[in-house]
Amino acid sequence: MSRSAPYCHTPSAIAPVLWLTGVRGAGKSRIASGVQVRLVAFGAQAVVLDGDSIRAGLSEDLGYDPDAQTENIRRIAHCADLLSRQAVIPIVVAIAPLASHRMLARQIIGDAYFEIFVDTPPPGDAYSARSPRAQDDPSRFDRYERPARPDLVVSRFDLSTIDAIETIMRWVPPVLWISEPDEAGSTGKAAGLDLARDPVFKLPLSN
Repeated sequence: MSRSAPYCHTPSAIAPVLWLTGVRGAGKSRIASGVQVRLVAFGAQAVVLDGDSIRAGLSEDLGYDPDAQTENIRRIAHCADLLSRQAVIPIVVAIAPLASHRMLARQIIGDAYFEIFVDTPPPGDAYSARSPRAQDDPSRFDRYERPARPDLVVSRFDLSTIDAIETIMRWVPPVLWISEPDEAGSTGKAAGLDLARDPVFKLPLSN
């Protein structure tokens, strides 16, 4: 496996969608940015889909009532699905506070959906900092429903930002790629990052 093209995937490969959920202030955005840098350094195409940015653009027409919240998640999930089918790894940062939100995303994205729960003690209220441009207005929801069966739990009780990034990077290789046709054109094979052979880059991130 070469450093220049460690994935060796075909254009028809379906990349995983890494969906980071958790209360506001858990550090999801910093973790997602770090994972993106690491994946790109290893030759993958990866982008961060930040819920706040999508709220300010694609979903600027939406309010904060329950139906609008659901529609916002639907739009994010469809964007992630489109990127995934182009062999681009979407790293979604969205609180998606309700289990029904995350179930909707899983239904849209299918087997490529991987839920990463960034677990941290909620500081003060269920969403921490309040922002008028937040993708999930805390005044509209009074709870965060903890994922019952996430694909990965990243605990911020005892992990720094760098440790959280490295936890995800150690976990990612087995899920790359979700589907990649073999020479006979049949069902896909697994292909991913060999961390035993490739160096692990450290990022200049604080805790």
